[in-house]
Order: sequence, then C-alpha cells, then structure tokens
Amino acid sequence: MYVCFPDRLPGTYDGQKLRLRGKGQSGIGGGPAGDLFIILEVQADPRFNRVGDNLTINQNIDLYTAVLGGKMDIPTLTGKVKVTIPKATQNGKVLRLKGKGMPKYGKPGQFGELLVKINIKTPSGLSGEEERLFRRLQSLRQGKRASVNN
Repeated sequence: MYVCFPDRLPGTYDGQKLRLRGKGQSGIGGGPAGDLFIILEVQADPRFNRVGDNLTINQNIDLYTAVLGGKMDIPTLTGKVKVTIPKATQNGKVLRLKGKGMPKYGKPGQFGELLVKINIKTPSGLSGEEERLFRRLQSLRQGKRASVNN
C-alpha cells in the first residue's frame, strides 16, 4: 500500500513509524479494527544532506571572496537567502543559518539549522599579470613575517 502525505507531516524522517489507531484490519469475529502502522520513506532533496533537524550543504566560493569577504546567495528549502561571507574566511569554515533547516516534527514553527560548509576554489589559468600580482602579494606577506621575526 502506498500513502502520500504531502506537507502534512513537516519534519518527518526516513524510517519513522506512524501508528493510526483503529485503522488496521477488522478484529476476529467482528471485533474492533486493529492499528495501522506506516513506515515512512522520505524523499531527499538532492541539494542538502540531512542530519536530524539540520541540513548541510557544501558551497564553493572564489579566493577573492574568501580573502576580502562579500555576499552570496545560498539555497534553502524556501528559496535563496543572501549571506555575508566574512573577510579571511578559511576553507572548511561552517556558516550556521538558524531556522533554515528542517521543520521539527511535532513542534510547529520550530526549525533546525542550515550548515553551510565553505569550499574555497583557487583560480586556475592565471594570466601573466595575475601571476605577477600573486607573487607580489606573496612577497609582501613574507616581508611582513620577516619584520615580525626581527
């Protein structure tokens, strides 16, 4: 038997068991109906991984945004939200968006978090000028370290 509960049981999870009292088969000799047990199979959203009430997503950002900071649109279950990427964001940093995760089962109006893991993509195919600028930045950083050590 296949039963569909679209948007009626927010926050349910895969493998969750529901019990519907008195909705099973009729009892022996005309007795009362038994209970119907339903084991849910929840279709996953391919954009997210679910961990309890929280959702996780990997988000690529460019090197320039990681260093200088900026704004970025992040997908959520209800649409995109604009998120501030702080200056000097490190690879693997997790940004926590409260209330943007899964609905909490049996707790109307409560939601988990969306955890956004930052993956910094380094540029490739640099032009000669870009490579010279990166080398200049590298020498500035090394000079800064040398003056701190003296």
